Amino acid sequence: MVLRANSGSQAQPEALREFFQRYQGAVLRYFQTALKDHDIATDLTQDFALRFVRGDFWNVAPDRGRFRDFLRVALANLLRDYRRRQKHAAIRAGVLAGVHDPVEDDHDPAGPEFDESWRNELLARTWIALEQHQSETSEPYFTALKLKADHSRTSSTALAESFNAVRAEATPISEPAFRKTLQRARDRFGELLLREVAETLAVPTRAELERELIELRLLTYCGSLLPKV
Repeated sequence: MVLRANSGSQAQPEALREFFQRYQGAVLRYFQTALKDHDIATDLTQDFALRFVRGDFWNVAPDRGRFRDFLRVALANLLRDYRRRQKHAAIRAGVLAGVHDPVEDDHDPAGPEFDESWRNELLARTWIALEQHQSETSEPYFTALKLKADHSRTSSTALAESFNAVRAEATPISEPAFRKTLQRARDRFGELLLREVAETLAVPTRAELERELIELRLLTYCGSLLPKV
């Protein structure tokens, strides 16, 4: 996707939209986690977008490693640049004269912050995809699984009652039928999540998919759905 977006001397608008739709959530989450400031995180996300548009990622190539790793380092460097600018501004204002420079000591680009942001974004996108699937097919998988996620300690009997109450216009189902619907919902969620992960890999082989799922702590959601070969 990045190679297509940066083909030639000018990025293609359609590819750019596709790129930012997929990655801007993870980028914003990363900066918000690191800085605890939504406005600054938004500014840095826009800075990332500007750098992409002007071609800073033209040297990305599948044979140089995973794009997730490349992006994580790029964002950590953006964060370092921001902190360095802030400190230099403070020094010029006479606020931090003589203070040890912490910029090089924190936020290792290999740290867990970006991976956690990436993981959360993949899960969020999967929930959206599951809700869209329900809208398109009328299969109530999103409703069933969201009830279970929001009330994980509630009994199946109570969840089935809540499920029927939410779907007041539909024919009520029994507790065993609700459990079966819930299992199908989990399977569909796993399939959608696996698709989301696959689309972030240049070559989504079984080995690469399994490695991504393990590193991002997502294997329990869809490990059984991995290709057999």
